[in-house]
Amino acid sequence: MSGPILDKTFERHGVRFNYPGTWRLEEERDGDDQWSVTLQSPGTGFISLAVLPLSSNRFELLRQVLSVFEADYPELDTYNVEDEIASLPAVGHDLNFFCLDFTNTAYVRAFNSAARSFVLVAQCTDSELDEFEPVYRSVLKSLTIEDEPDPADWLFGDRSGGNPMLPGAGGDILKDDVDDW
Repeated sequence: MSGPILDKTFERHGVRFNYPGTWRLEEERDGDDQWSVTLQSPGTGFISLAVLPLSSNRFELLRQVLSVFEADYPELDTYNVEDEIASLPAVGHDLNFFCLDFTNTAYVRAFNSAARSFVLVAQCTDSELDEFEPVYRSVLKSLTIEDEPDPADWLFGDRSGGNPMLPGAGGDILKDDVDDW
């Protein structure tokens, strides 16, 4: 059995991944050093990757995203997970909740490269999960992150930088973060 067909490629700002041509891709900038890219399936599923300045603590980012889900879905089931995305350690939650009489699953992950922080949110209704999950896993498997920006990015002001010595950079886990997680 073969996997999903990932016949399109996104490659910009040091982030590269493959995705199905049947999915719609949207990129959004929020200032000079923050942007996101979202893949929308033909159904209810989506995968969204936010790229943020390194000063963002991945555990705090995770808490912020989780608080939004908790406010919107009071009967939220949350499961802590550790993962690896683009060969980088990630922390996150697998979520289950009801929305408009449908059960839904969401995956939330936060991780840092040497120069940037990332938040990934993927979600779909459970009726589409069997189709969505293999695509989600394949897209993530294809994801690569380069911290050296493409020279063309400099022309457009993408000066994503950071100090790899900052706490939380490149996968350092702080004791206080783990205790709060």
